[in-house]
Amino acid sequence: MFKNKDGNFAYSKTLSEALIEYYKDGTEGEAVLYCKPGADLGSMTHAHVADSITIWGNGATVTGGGEHDIEVDTDRYSRETGKKIADNSSELASDITIEVNDLNGIALWGQRHSAYKITAKFNNCKDMQRVYISGTSGENVIELNNCSYDGEKWGYQDTAIYTNAVGSVTVRNTEFKNMALALNLNNKSAGHQAITVEDCVFTNCGTEELVKKLAEAPVNPNKEVGTYAAPIRVLDTVDGSTSDLTVKNATFDYTDGNSPTVNGDILLGEGRKGKNASMPKLTISGTEASVSLQSPGFHGVSGIDWSKGQTVPVAKEDTEVSTGHVATVESNGAETPYFTFAEAIKNAKAGDTVKLLNDVTVGSWNQIWNVSGITVNGGGHTLKVDAIESLDNHNALVQSDGGNTFSDLVIDLSAIPNASPFPYRAFSAAPGDSFSKVTIKGNKNLSFGITVDGTDAADEAVSIDGCVFDGMGSAVYDSEEGKVDSLSIKNCAIKNCDYSVIMKSPNGVFSGNTVVGAKGAEGKLNVCGTSVAVSGNTFDGVYRLKFYAAPAAFEKNKISADSYLAKSDDLGDAKVDVSKNFWGGEAPSATQIPDGMKANVEGADVYYVRDTMLDSDLNTYVPPTGGGTVTPGDKTEVEHNADGSTTTTVTKPDGSQTVTHETASGTESVVSKDESGNVVSAEVSVSDKDAESGAVELPIAGVESVADAADALEVEVKVPASVTPDKPVKVTVPVAKAEGDGPNYGLVVFAVDADGNETVLPKSAVDASGNVVFEAEGDVTVKVVDNAKAMPDVKDSDWFAGDVVDFATARGIINGVPQADGTFEFQGDAGTSRAMFVMMLHNLELNPAPVSGESLDDVASSDWFADAAAWAVEAGVLEGIETDSGHVFRGESPVTREQVAVFLMRYADYLGMDVSARAEISSPDAAEVSDWAREAMSWAVAEEIFKGDGVTGELNPTDGATRAELATVLMRFIVGMYA
Repeated sequence: MFKNKDGNFAYSKTLSEALIEYYKDGTEGEAVLYCKPGADLGSMTHAHVADSITIWGNGATVTGGGEHDIEVDTDRYSRETGKKIADNSSELASDITIEVNDLNGIALWGQRHSAYKITAKFNNCKDMQRVYISGTSGENVIELNNCSYDGEKWGYQDTAIYTNAVGSVTVRNTEFKNMALALNLNNKSAGHQAITVEDCVFTNCGTEELVKKLAEAPVNPNKEVGTYAAPIRVLDTVDGSTSDLTVKNATFDYTDGNSPTVNGDILLGEGRKGKNASMPKLTISGTEASVSLQSPGFHGVSGIDWSKGQTVPVAKEDTEVSTGHVATVESNGAETPYFTFAEAIKNAKAGDTVKLLNDVTVGSWNQIWNVSGITVNGGGHTLKVDAIESLDNHNALVQSDGGNTFSDLVIDLSAIPNASPFPYRAFSAAPGDSFSKVTIKGNKNLSFGITVDGTDAADEAVSIDGCVFDGMGSAVYDSEEGKVDSLSIKNCAIKNCDYSVIMKSPNGVFSGNTVVGAKGAEGKLNVCGTSVAVSGNTFDGVYRLKFYAAPAAFEKNKISADSYLAKSDDLGDAKVDVSKNFWGGEAPSATQIPDGMKANVEGADVYYVRDTMLDSDLNTYVPPTGGGTVTPGDKTEVEHNADGSTTTTVTKPDGSQTVTHETASGTESVVSKDESGNVVSAEVSVSDKDAESGAVELPIAGVESVADAADALEVEVKVPASVTPDKPVKVTVPVAKAEGDGPNYGLVVFAVDADGNETVLPKSAVDASGNVVFEAEGDVTVKVVDNAKAMPDVKDSDWFAGDVVDFATARGIINGVPQADGTFEFQGDAGTSRAMFVMMLHNLELNPAPVSGESLDDVASSDWFADAAAWAVEAGVLEGIETDSGHVFRGESPVTREQVAVFLMRYADYLGMDVSARAEISSPDAAEVSDWAREAMSWAVAEEIFKGDGVTGELNPTDGATRAELATVLMRFIVGMYA
């Protein structure tokens, strides 16, 4: 029953009749229909609804034959007769909402013809038949809560929920049974579809048994259903269509001998040949599922083509599944995506670059043959392989024909079982191959990391640098047949391997490696080549170093107490020079050079007493002269410090000194003092090791901070050639301060050029210890100066007095507002405009002139901020506001805090900083953050550039910011650059 427009209740025997009468009554009556509790509402097919309505089922059921459905937006009906008057047309005049509560056996169906939004809500509806809305002309919002489907109940087992228009589908606490597709969501609109599935159970959905049943149905058999049947299927099939699927705490259950198809529990994409589809995004939690990612052709004529798709197992603790292609091949500037890493490598031609985009697990990998001249970049991702099939006894992932580059890749072969018939390896390398930052994990009983084959031709080389080998039978195996001329293994970590390498290459290099013997057994290195160099390595645990020939060099190695040298009969009477190694601080022991090896070694009496292995650490060390000529009466003192450094002091008869200090990492300072002890010059040479680490603290006494640059000490800093603008080194200059004094944020670094011109480095910072930090991009001479400016309007009671004012004025971030009397005021509480903040960033860059001069449409060349705005546009810091008249700056408008976050994040990206950090915006006013600023605000909170109001915790994203607040933000930003 329902209350009609006359205010009377209208009664009907069936739901179908009631909906006809409701439609005829029009939109003036009460939009609520009530069913008799527990009643049989009869059968129903396509009961027309064109107005908003709420139905209270009260446990009643739509029964009998028919399709049980409410029809919407499909045909046009007459309000007078309630009968259809036109097919395939719409009479909707506005958005409508259909809400159905506690009504069993109900369904909804429609073929969209209008652009209006249809919202369909079902609550506590059991044994539903379907919700199926096709067409893309409007928006569909579908919500189900605490409902259920059972395909066997009504004999309809194809699809429970279907829509292909923009909108959303939200399904919670709902159970699906015996459906080929519980959710079949094919977005065919050029818009977005948001899908949420939460706390739902799928029992025997998308099974092989259902596929067979539907394919063999006597009426309307569906022979194709096996190519797309799955409990959840989501895909985007037109340009511009996108879908986000969120699955929380779902259960996929298969009982009574039922089993899922190859499409898994969640099918994303389109696997049918000749179709077109893009991949939606999946976010998943609390759910164990098999996710199938498919592209057209996965279901091929002759079976499954795994190059067109993959299955991703998801555990309950997983949160997100990458649904895109896992690899690309870049060729002549164009990229081609691939669903499998193997297929990408197979299709790459010489000169191409293969990129792995995600971590990948492969159940079985077919060996790839004859790979030549390509670059494979793993992007730091992991390829986990559970079995290798090669139809040969090589069992390598890749069989090389040479000239390849492999980098930044993790290969995990550890899960291959011991029952594998042949040993396996990650790579079978050939001349011209190079490996950089490749990690290979294996099963020690069976695996090689890299095997190397050559042709014995001249100048053949294979390079292995910065790699990690873990759990190998042999990390690197140099072939007995066809040796390469030069096998170079440098800077690698080799652990838990039986052999690190069997080096047969005549000119091999084994240098800078850290080698740890296998657990419970000794590790091994065999030196077989005639001119092999073994230097700078660390041998830990129990390691056997066996020589078949005398190496070209064996020096600067750290050899553990349990490691030892051994000889092969091939060594004969040849001598191995073992001088200049670290054996633990003393001469090699009888364990390290046993009796059987003693006759074949020389130089055992020259060794390092410290593991830093500096020249001064040799037991035969003679102190240097300190850079000057040693004359009678000069006093030279050498001190080996506890931190591994060495200090050499040469004192002249007049009391002047030259102090040379070499750190454990090789950085050296030379400081000259006059006879009164005053420092007159300081020079620091940064070591390769410190430069490579990216940071160094100058090994000098704390420099005195002075306000006059003319009185400041010049410190000459020399860096290796590896230090460039693209790869700078962070330099810390120690600063002298009295005990108990905090950092002086007015200190700044001045750079001094060859002509004596001095330039402040605005992005130099002061660390928590009060020392000054800056970035060196090459050799530089610097001074440390207290450059803070007095601001007479700043009172001691101002919250920004002291550190903030000192930091900002010292660096020229804020130069002050000029007054009539010639002084400058800080005006910390004054508001700031967009132009002012961009100018502050321009100041940090020392106000470079724009290259092109192009700017935003409302910036005139005469504007005081014109150069700053043009620079910001070129740097990507400023994009402008899009208006009907073009992109504008609106420089005089107040800058909001969220705008500051966006400008600052772009500036950080311009500087080459990592801007990937994100934090949840949990402030009380988090909802006020604009969508366009949310990423930047999240970054600013994560980096603690924005900390929120000290009392309320609010970020106030749309509020303006004062000069002092922006000075504080920039101070945090610059200090954070060196954190």
